[in-house]
Amino acid sequence: MPILLRTRDGLSLEYDPKLGGFKHAGTVPCLQCGTCCSRWQAQVNAREIAAIAETMGVPLAEFYGQYIREYPVRPDTYLIRHKDGACVFLRREGGRALCAIHSFKPEVCRAWKPSLARKECRDGLRRLGQGLQFLTPDNLNLSLEEMAAFCQSLRDYSIMEQIGSRYEQKETCSSP
Repeated sequence: MPILLRTRDGLSLEYDPKLGGFKHAGTVPCLQCGTCCSRWQAQVNAREIAAIAETMGVPLAEFYGQYIREYPVRPDTYLIRHKDGACVFLRREGGRALCAIHSFKPEVCRAWKPSLARKECRDGLRRLGQGLQFLTPDNLNLSLEEMAAFCQSLRDYSIMEQIGSRYEQKETCSSP
């Protein structure tokens, strides 16, 4: 039987212990960890490049030289360059990753859906650790049985490595 997990900050997550995890892929908000922007290079086409360059006020030739490289696998497709291990448009502020072109970012970036099913999001969650309030067991209103199933799912996703020891000591994530 699926469980609707509600957090203190109003987020709802549908969790099915029989399936061993979260039912929908897009059930977590963006963690703003920047992991996806570090691992992937956004694919863009000429139309998107022109729109981004124009919005930034950068001449097209200069934009191609500074921010874009050809994608050899697919004709008429380009990749946004990485600098210092991440997208050139990624900015870090207060421990969070922000996109300098967020309001006019490429379609592939807009289409990205954060999910615990994505390794990038799980890695980001582990890296951010206890600073997250929407996924810590203390923030969920669950019975002991539901909490045990939830915590097992987190273990299955390898998230408990980072946050679990703190809760297991308090017996929050112990089996009933």
